[in-house]
Amino acid sequence: MSVLLCFVLGNTGANEDSGLRKYDIQSRLNGRRITYMLVIRYLAEEDAGDYLCTITIQGVEWPEWPTKIGKLTVQSK
Repeated sequence: MSVLLCFVLGNTGANEDSGLRKYDIQSRLNGRRITYMLVIRYLAEEDAGDYLCTITIQGVEWPEWPTKIGKLTVQSK
C-alpha cells in the first residue's frame, strides 16, 4: 500500500462559503499504475509557491520514498 502526502506552505484553510477543503488529493488506477493529483480549489495568486509531495510506501524506509517538489505559478487575469 502507498499513500501520497503533500505539504503546502501558506494558506491551508477551507473556503468559508462552500465548506470544502482548500486542498485535496485524487488518485486514479490504470492497470497496476496509480496516478496521484493534488487538487487546489478556488485558485488564487496566494497559492503560488512550492509544493512538496511524497509517496509513503509500507515496508520501505523514508529516505527511499519518491518525493517531488512542484512549483506553481498563478497568473492574474
